[in-house]
Amino acid sequence: AACGPMVALVPPEVLRRSPSIEDGIDAATEEALRNFGGELIQRGGVLLKLPQVTVASAAAVFQRFYFHRSFADFEVRAVAAASVALASKLEEHVRKLRDVIIVFHRLQMRELEDDGAPEFSGRPTPGLEVGGKEYEDLKKEVLRAERHVLRELGFEVALFLDLPHRYILRYVGALTKEGPSDLAQRAWNYLNDASRTPLCCSHQPDVIAAAGVFLAARAV
Repeated sequence: AACGPMVALVPPEVLRRSPSIEDGIDAATEEALRNFGGELIQRGGVLLKLPQVTVASAAAVFQRFYFHRSFADFEVRAVAAASVALASKLEEHVRKLRDVIIVFHRLQMRELEDDGAPEFSGRPTPGLEVGGKEYEDLKKEVLRAERHVLRELGFEVALFLDLPHRYILRYVGALTKEGPSDLAQRAWNYLNDASRTPLCCSHQPDVIAAAGVFLAARAV
C-alpha cells in the first residue's frame, strides 16, 4: 500500500530534552502527565461522541504541544480540552467549546476522592453552571491554552494529522480478503493505546500502523 506524505517529526535532540525536562521535571513525571492527558482526551472524546480519528488528532496535538512548551507552564487538563476543541474543528466534527468544558469538568469531578474512594461513585457529579464564575475561569484557561497551541504549532498542525489510524483498514485489507475483522480491531486498539504516548512525534504514521497490525497479528 502506498504511504502518505512524510510527516515532520520532532527532532531527536528535542525528544531527549523536552521543554519540561529543561524545566526540571523528571522523565517519569513527564511520561505520567502525557499518559494522563491522553487518557483524558480518550474519555472526553467518548463523552462528546467524537469519531476515534478526531480523538487521535487531539492526542497528536496534545503530544506535539508539549515538545514546544513545558508542563510547568500549561496545565494538562486545559491543554487536553483545548486539543479536543481544536481537533474537532480540524476534522470537521465540531463540538461547542461549552460542551468540551462541561465534559472535562465532569471528568475532573470523577477524579475527586473522599477517604481514598471516588467521591461521586454511583451518583451524578455536580453540574457546572454555564456563565458562572467557575465556568468562566475554565473557559479562560482553555481559550488561553488553545491560543498557545495555535501559536506554537501554527500551520504545522495540518502537516502531522496524517494519522496511523487512517492506514489500518488498508493494511489489513492487503493481508486478508475479509472485511473489518478482529485483526483490524486489535490493531486499532494498539493505536489508541499509543496515542497516550508521544510515539506519533518520533515515528511516521504508516510505520506506527504497520507495527499495530504486526502486534495484532501476533495476538490473534
